[in-house]
Amino acid sequence: MEPTYGCDLRPYLFDPLTPHMIGYLKDRVRNAILYFETRITIVSIDVTAANSAQLLEGQFLIEVDYTIAQTNSRLNFVYNYFQNEALQSV
Repeated sequence: MEPTYGCDLRPYLFDPLTPHMIGYLKDRVRNAILYFETRITIVSIDVTAANSAQLLEGQFLIEVDYTIAQTNSRLNFVYNYFQNEALQSV
């Protein structure tokens, strides 16, 4: 496992969802994706609007639209165990 993977949003759990906070959350998510997942291109990141009904219920959604730019990269976190095991004799 990668303990630093992603972006920790827990410190902002009880902060008010102001337009400034929405921009900050989008930036955190965008930077985490750019750093940890180089194979995709971000199309858009949307956060629930500050005046939505979902926010009144105490929840907000972060929606990420993306396209797959390439299927393999030297920086990806996928490790094929079966390829190394197949090289060993049984």
